[in-house]
Amino acid sequence: LQGNVGAQNLAYTYTYPTRLKAKLEAAGVNPVYYHAIPTSTSNYAVLLHAISAQNPDALIEFGYPNNDIAFFQNLGSSGLKFKMVFTVFPGQLLELLQGNVGAQNLAYTYTYPTPPLLVYNKVNYGLGMDAFTAAFKAAGHKKPNFLNVAGYNVGLVAQKILETAPEFNQLAFRDAVTAFSGKLFTLDGLFRINAYGAQIGETLPVAQLVPNGKSLKVVVVWPKNVATGKAIYPTPTH
Repeated sequence: LQGNVGAQNLAYTYTYPTRLKAKLEAAGVNPVYYHAIPTSTSNYAVLLHAISAQNPDALIEFGYPNNDIAFFQNLGSSGLKFKMVFTVFPGQLLELLQGNVGAQNLAYTYTYPTPPLLVYNKVNYGLGMDAFTAAFKAAGHKKPNFLNVAGYNVGLVAQKILETAPEFNQLAFRDAVTAFSGKLFTLDGLFRINAYGAQIGETLPVAQLVPNGKSLKVVVVWPKNVATGKAIYPTPTH
C-alpha cells in the first residue's frame, strides 16, 4: 500500500489493524483514519463520510460478517467511491456477503481468498478440495464454504495427532504435532506451527473480486508467483 490508508479497527481483530498500522508506519505510510468501533455497529454512514473526507488511497475494514454486510450496504447506498477497499469476510463467506449486499457492491473489493475459493487438490492427507466438495454435496448439503472446510481440516489434524501419538496424553499429542508440522498438506493448505503452537502454514494470498457478468470472479493479485491477474487500481468509478 502506498499513500494514505483509512483503517477501521474492531475488537476481535485487534491484532490485524495494530500490526498493519505498525508495518505501514515503519514503511513511512501514516494512516489518516484509524478508529475502533463496537462490533454491534450496524450503520457506517457517518464513518464512511468521515473517512472519505480524508481522501485515503485505500480503505481497510476489519470486522465480523455482520459488520462487513452493514459496511458494504452503507457503502453502496452512500454514493462514495474509494480507490481501494479491503475486508476479510468476502474471501471466507462470499455467497453470504454477495447474497446480502449484491455483487455490484462487492465489485473490485480486495480480500484474503480461502478454500474453497482457493483449490488445493494435491494433498498428502485427507480429501482434496474437489473430492471434499463432491462428498459434501452428496451428503445433502449445498456447496461448502470456508467454515465447512475449516471444520473438516480440524478433524484431519485431530485424526493425525491420534494416529501419530504413541500414548493418549497431552505431552504425546504435542510431540505428535511437532513431528508432522510442516509436512502435512490438506485441502486447507500447509499445516505448520511455530514455537508457540500457532498455525503459520496457511499463508493466504490477496485477491480482488472482479465483475464477471452478474457474479464475481476471484482474481489472485499477490504474490506474483501465484497471481492469476493484475490488480485494478484505482477502483473504476463507472
